[in-house]
Amino acid sequence: KLIGENLFKFMKENKNLSVLIEGHTDPKPVSRMVNFNRLKTSCGYFEDNFQLSTLRATNVRNSIINFIYDSTLLGRIGASGYGDTRLQDKENIYSPKNRRIEIRLVF
Repeated sequence: KLIGENLFKFMKENKNLSVLIEGHTDPKPVSRMVNFNRLKTSCGYFEDNFQLSTLRATNVRNSIINFIYDSTLLGRIGASGYGDTRLQDKENIYSPKNRRIEIRLVF
């Protein structure tokens, strides 16, 4: 909640600001059933880590936009998944540090 409210205020004050929410994963292959019911879609499998990381970023974007009260700001908030292409911990590739969300402010 606090991130969404602060982001809303910061975007209103900075008209040239865009936000990119980036999803990341570790390289472990995706192989388990995922329940999408909370997203009001069907159940299924993630095809790959790119799909998993994109959905991760999209879910965070959706949570944040619940606090954006100005529809003109919504087009300035994007989401993208990078799978395991940008590992933070390359020595321990299965580290939780590699399964993350990053919020980038782009001016």
